[in-house]
Amino acid sequence: MERYVNDGSPSGWSHGPFQVSERYRPMWKEATFAVPVVDVARLPTTQWYASPHEAVRLVHEKLDDGHGLPIHPDLKLLGRLRTMGAIDASPTSSSRTVALRAPYERMHIKLHYANLLGRAPRELNALRVERSILVSRDLDRIWSGGCLPACIGYLPETWGMVVQAKEQSVGVLLREARPRLGGTGAGGADDGIPILLPLFAMFSQDVRFPEHPTLIEQLGRATVGVLAYRERLARLLIESFLWLWLRVGLLFEAHAQNLLVAVDQHLLPSSVVVRDFQDVTGDAEVRALLGLDTVVGKRSEIGQLRNLRSWHWDTKLGIYALRPVLNIGGSGGGTRGMWFEMGAYARTIAADLGYQLGSLLPPGERADIGPGVPRWDLTGPSFVLQSDEVLR
Repeated sequence: MERYVNDGSPSGWSHGPFQVSERYRPMWKEATFAVPVVDVARLPTTQWYASPHEAVRLVHEKLDDGHGLPIHPDLKLLGRLRTMGAIDASPTSSSRTVALRAPYERMHIKLHYANLLGRAPRELNALRVERSILVSRDLDRIWSGGCLPACIGYLPETWGMVVQAKEQSVGVLLREARPRLGGTGAGGADDGIPILLPLFAMFSQDVRFPEHPTLIEQLGRATVGVLAYRERLARLLIESFLWLWLRVGLLFEAHAQNLLVAVDQHLLPSSVVVRDFQDVTGDAEVRALLGLDTVVGKRSEIGQLRNLRSWHWDTKLGIYALRPVLNIGGSGGGTRGMWFEMGAYARTIAADLGYQLGSLLPPGERADIGPGVPRWDLTGPSFVLQSDEVLR
C-alpha cells in the first residue's frame, strides 16, 4: 500500500515534477534497489540514540558502527566518497524513506535528499536529526511509564547520525517499523505487530485495481457500515491529535502520509500511529503548563503559537487527513452536519483534557486558508465551512 495505493497529498506536490529518479520511486516496476553505503570514518560525525530495539544493532553493525553512511543514489556526494557496500531497500510513499530488506526487516531509513523533492529539498542536518531523536525520547518516556493511551502509537526514531562532508552536513535517521502502542509499555500486554494501514491508503485508489472501492469502504462494509467506520476513524484522528497536543505539548504534522492506522482483530480502527518527527512543533506554552522541557520539537515564539497551532489543526489535520476521510461514503460524505458533529466531539475531548479550544487558536480568518477549506469554529460549538466547495 505504501507503493501503489496513494492518490498523493492534497497539496498536489506528491506526484509533481520534483521527484527522485524514476527507478527509485514507489511505483517503479522493481520492488527494491541498492542504497549505497559510503565510508565516512575520517569525517567528523555526531550520533544520537533513543531507546533502540535490539534489532537496531544489526543495522549499526552493517554501517560499521557509524563509519558507514547510507545515502540516496541520486546524490552527487556518492562520487566523492569510497563506497563500502550497499543495503537492499524498497521505497516507501515518501521516496527518500526506504524500508530495509532481509535481514533488517521492520526497519526504515530516512535518507538525506538535498535535491528538490515535492516543494523543497529534504535535507537531514543536525538540527532535524536531533529534533527527531528528542521527540522519540519524549514519547518513550510516556510509553515506558504506561501513560500512553490505547488510541495512540508511534514508530520510534531511535538512531541518527550526521556527517560533516566539507561544506555540507549529511544525515541519516533509523526508524523502527515495529510500533510502540499505548497500553503496551511498562510491562503491559504486547500481542505482536498489529495490522498497520497508511491513512492515505485508506481513502486512495489502488492504481493497479482502480475499479476496487477504497479500504474505508471495503472495511466498513465488512464490519459496521461505511459511514460508521468513517466516523469511528475520524474520531480517533481527533482524539489522538488532541491528546498529543494537550497532554504532551507536541503538535505533530498530522497529514495522511505521517499517520498510520492500527486495526484490531475485528478490522476496526483501534489506534493512530504517528511517524516522521522532523517537523513536530513543541507548543512551548502547553509544555510549560505541564512542567515539561520546552526545547523538544521545533521552537516557537509564544506570539506565533496560535497561528502554528491553527496550521497543524486546521490545515494538516483538517484538510489533509479529516476531509478525505469524511468525503468517503457517497451522499453522507463530508456533509456540513458531519463537520459540526466532529467539531462538537473535538470540543468535548479538549474540555476533558482541561482546555477550551477557542482560547488556544487564533480568532477569525487566517490569510493562508483559502475558500473551500473546512474551518474549525473558534467561537461557536464546532466546525464551520467557509464555502460549500469542500463538499464536492
